[in-house]
Amino acid sequence: MNELNIGKTVALKRKEKGITQEDLAGFIGVSKASVSKWETGHSYPDIALLPRLASYFDISIDELVGYEPQMAKEDISRTYKRLSGDFNHRPFEEVLSECREIVKKYYSCYPLLFQMGNLIVYYCEIVDIPEKIQELVLEAKEIYSRVKIGSTNVELIKKAQYMEAYCCLQLGDSPSAVDLLEAINEPQMNTGAGLAMAFQLQGLMEEAKVTVQSGIYQHLFHLFYLIQIYIVYSLENTIHFEKTIKRAFSLAETFNLRDIFPSAMISLYFMTARAYLEQENLEKSISMIEQFTELVADDSRQLKPCGDEYFSLINDWISRAELGVEIIKNEKTYRQRMIESLLNYIHTSSLSEDSRLRNFKRKLSFVKEELDKKYTF
Repeated sequence: MNELNIGKTVALKRKEKGITQEDLAGFIGVSKASVSKWETGHSYPDIALLPRLASYFDISIDELVGYEPQMAKEDISRTYKRLSGDFNHRPFEEVLSECREIVKKYYSCYPLLFQMGNLIVYYCEIVDIPEKIQELVLEAKEIYSRVKIGSTNVELIKKAQYMEAYCCLQLGDSPSAVDLLEAINEPQMNTGAGLAMAFQLQGLMEEAKVTVQSGIYQHLFHLFYLIQIYIVYSLENTIHFEKTIKRAFSLAETFNLRDIFPSAMISLYFMTARAYLEQENLEKSISMIEQFTELVADDSRQLKPCGDEYFSLINDWISRAELGVEIIKNEKTYRQRMIESLLNYIHTSSLSEDSRLRNFKRKLSFVKEELDKKYTF
């Protein structure tokens, strides 16, 4: 791919100045034929001539050669969405190669690099080869590290550091993850309330409502995932364990999580079923597995987060937001990973020979096979 547009720039700027190729050639000290070859793309000016050309047209050398080291925010979003769709429909290595080329071209555009790292992390499991996945996670980790070191945007640096820590965990390096996360695990200022008030004072009530709704939404899901982790941590205390599960499902019902973020409910059913299997509570584990199976098999339901009649103003915000690695970027991979994990827990459970659990194992295996057929590309 020809990334240099010197010829087009020279022709455009020359015409804007109203001069001929001969006039330009005389000023620069080359032949008219040389200028003609530049403009038709048959050759490039000698590197020593670039400052003189740029000065003559009153532009920077970057502008002269058509080099754009930064990509606009809207273009980053469009590029991310396009590549995200491509990973679902084009050969993995082909799309990965395009991501790598973009990284090379925009190596100092840190918001774009961050999103390229995200794409690699979210879709690497398509490969389904553990060693290759580890290589790709390491590649993403290095991208996040570059963003963390090179960017001057405090918020972006924190996001990159969080994702770098996530990669460390995936690579089995928990000490490095702890170091990275402890450095950013500080009480956060609630800027949303102040921003909403500022919008209100300007008479921008719609913007104020969007700010508050998005703040509630974001904190809701962070809370919900922390509660799920706490379910596992509460296993040894039966009373505390049951209270935690009760509050988790109460929160889910109150905010209609089954509709606005189905993947969060799949995760809750999985975590709870796993916990009950470890406690050898057959009836409750079967209840959770049944609901898990119903939801994970419903491929007519998208797993991505969305709004509803309560969160009615934030679909545009959701499409732009990054709520963390839990956002589902590849539904096939997520559904299959969750099914495989639950099947492993059922298989290793002391209750695995129960006839009802065997039926669910068969059903989940069937669902996984159907997903393979539906999502083949």
